[in-house]
Amino acid sequence: YNTKFQANDMAGALAIAQRARDLDPDNPVITAALTIAQNKRNLAEYNQVKNSRNELHRVALNDVDYQPG
Repeated sequence: YNTKFQANDMAGALAIAQRARDLDPDNPVITAALTIAQNKRNLAEYNQVKNSRNELHRVALNDVDYQPG
């Protein structure tokens, strides 16, 4: 889990944490690791969407401002 998490491989870290939770569902450390990996994955997805939206707005506004000729 730690190796995957530090390498920013959230899919791998989540898979390992979910398997660990299946083995020991009452372990709070495993639950915390799973929650942290999910939150980091969600934050990365949010940032990707935000950056895409900002780029779209930048391009659209530049197109409006640019008057060829």
